[in-house]
Amino acid sequence: MSELTELIERIKGFAAERDWDQFHSPKNLSMALIAEAAELVEHFQWLTEEQSYNLSDDKLAEVRLELADIFIYLLRMSEKLGVDLVQAAQQKISLNEQKYPAEQVIGRECARDFAKRFVGEPQLFGKDFARARRRKRVSTGLEMLLRACKRVEVSPARREGALPGVLVSGQLADMLAQRLDAVPGFCR
Repeated sequence: MSELTELIERIKGFAAERDWDQFHSPKNLSMALIAEAAELVEHFQWLTEEQSYNLSDDKLAEVRLELADIFIYLLRMSEKLGVDLVQAAQQKISLNEQKYPAEQVIGRECARDFAKRFVGEPQLFGKDFARARRRKRVSTGLEMLLRACKRVEVSPARREGALPGVLVSGQLADMLAQRLDAVPGFCR
């Protein structure tokens, strides 16, 4: 029996001994997992990037326990749904290797990540942004991003200059940053 299987069995036994299995539906477990993830985020809120790497021993101990909570709920949920997490992760990595070939994306961020960094909520664009990205029409996605930021207009000339892929060039990133700086009340 692997270490992971032993841990899953221990968690399952823990819940059974307390008659908590009745509460461990995938819905409830997913909600508990999100709550624990939020508790993890609280430890990093307002820290700089550098500070997040240099936690005090006490803070690291607290983060370690939050990570354990998340891992326990994740294992419990995967056991309830019959999902082999190792196999699923291997499959997901393979899909990401195909979706983001290293020679095409090394050192660059995709348009959605760029939008997230500037706006913070890429879900503002919803299915339309994702559809535009899948069709490799970055200009459409960026136009939607700019419109989400107080309905800034994008000139046809700017649209024609956009790259025909999902990656944002330095020139396009600079153009977007300039446009966002022109939006009244918008801060990056």
